[in-house]
Amino acid sequence: MPGANGLPGLVTAKHGKKAAVRLPASYDEADATFDLDSQVNDSGDRELSAADAIQTVSNLAGSAAFGQYSAASAHGALQLSASEQWSAAFSRQDIFATNGDAQLPVITDADKEADEEDDDYFDDKLTQDHLRLLYLVSLYSKPADNDEEQEVWIRSHALLVLIYEGIVTGVLNYDYSSCANVVGNVRVWMNISQEGKDDLDDLRDMKLINTIKLSTTDHGLVVAYQISFKGQKILKRKLTQSSQDAVNSFCFTADGDPLHVGIEERTFFFFTQDREYKVQSKVTETEDVSYVSSPYLPECLRRGPRGMTSNAHRAFESAAGKSDIKDEYNEVVSLGDVRILIAEWVPFGDNSVASLMDKLGCQDRVQGGFFSDLIDAYPSEERLETNPGLTGVRVLEFDLLNFVNFEADIHFAEDEGIVQVENFGTHIRSDGFILYGLKIEAIMDHGADNVSLDLMSRLLMDIQNDSSRIIDSLVSEYQRSMLDVVFYGDRATRDKYNIILAEMINPKMSAELYLDGKEHESEIKQVLGDTFSAHNLSDDDVMIIGRAGLLITGRGCSRFEPLLISYLTMITREKFVRY
Repeated sequence: MPGANGLPGLVTAKHGKKAAVRLPASYDEADATFDLDSQVNDSGDRELSAADAIQTVSNLAGSAAFGQYSAASAHGALQLSASEQWSAAFSRQDIFATNGDAQLPVITDADKEADEEDDDYFDDKLTQDHLRLLYLVSLYSKPADNDEEQEVWIRSHALLVLIYEGIVTGVLNYDYSSCANVVGNVRVWMNISQEGKDDLDDLRDMKLINTIKLSTTDHGLVVAYQISFKGQKILKRKLTQSSQDAVNSFCFTADGDPLHVGIEERTFFFFTQDREYKVQSKVTETEDVSYVSSPYLPECLRRGPRGMTSNAHRAFESAAGKSDIKDEYNEVVSLGDVRILIAEWVPFGDNSVASLMDKLGCQDRVQGGFFSDLIDAYPSEERLETNPGLTGVRVLEFDLLNFVNFEADIHFAEDEGIVQVENFGTHIRSDGFILYGLKIEAIMDHGADNVSLDLMSRLLMDIQNDSSRIIDSLVSEYQRSMLDVVFYGDRATRDKYNIILAEMINPKMSAELYLDGKEHESEIKQVLGDTFSAHNLSDDDVMIIGRAGLLITGRGCSRFEPLLISYLTMITREKFVRY
């Protein structure tokens, strides 16, 4: 029945705030088999209760206007609020194909706002970890109640340190992995929980926390978090005393003094306001794993017949080695037959490449040898001492004016029990493009056909650091000084771009299903950073793009290597310029 304004009548669901849903034009009161207990408001529109609205949908679903759609199928869709049930019942255009003047229902945002005011809405969305994380944010932030108060926020790096402490104390049920994080203008390797970051995004989406982004004096970016007024209300209603005590256990001293997060020379520590108590955090103590790798370079970069070394026969050594992982990791995604390409751009030129080839002994009868980044301050003395941890080099092929390919065998010292057979294939070009490649033969007790992303994240951290040491031991002092200028004296932890190629992925799904905002995406973020998009390249090939790199899986994915090398030459220049 039309309302006073000539438009179809309105059904108002009484669910917290009122949500207006327009009756379909095809609805005829004569078709109703029950008497609607309705009231007419001041504007002439009828108001129905939520229960009446549900019954209306049920009867409409069984009427002739819906053709093949039965009342039973409509009942199956009625699981949420009244307005959501209307949306589910009328969302298909072909339902009204028999009636030309039909129109779909219009649902306002009032329904969602009403749901968010209901306890049941958050019961379905908030886990115990959500609430504990929300309480953690509330301890270190506060929204201003009036214009005279200051807004209080907690910076992201401090919150990540606290999340790590919550994990190792058993309060927060998350995984963590070694990731590089920029603090100020310094790049620090930290044990970061991607699941914790994902729950922060969930809290932001539910408007329980606020975020702010600020520029720094060094042209960097700082992100900070703050609990919202809605978040404070949720904590009052839902936070249990046991959860509150659990979070307090690592945020306060035994005397009840609150702990704050600070950083000195790449090391985080906790301290009280009076500075009488101070203890170091282990968040920067990254974890090593045992692994065996073989050098690898794409065929499009090879120019000679000389084969590369294979360490597949040594894969068993990885299972006999140890790791210093403290957390119990949850393996959700695994890869098979993995090759890793890591690229960067370093200031080079024809003369620099020629000097590098002289150092490598490319034209000597016996090529290669051991190299170190040590500068000899007393070249005329008899005795020479170096620190353990050298780089062995085996030259594959070279062009005096363009490039050199070689294998780098890493002999850096590791903790007792850690076994790392670490061989890189390295490609250096006169335009400054540098590529490191390796094939994973085994990580811990996982063979080449079952590589865990949790373990691979530790391996990538190790490769990133060791590849910097390789080049630092081969380039000139002038080039090292230029890197120090560009990276603010922090060349050892400079950023690189990763490409992971895998013949297999488990579980095998369509690309978009990996970005589920849950455990699959959180695990992929451990190796790719924040994920941007996922694409099906073919029925078998999947590509996932992240901030720190990209992943391509599928049989024969090596056919994409020429295109990926061209992409790397551009993205590495961009990262260098934008640092």
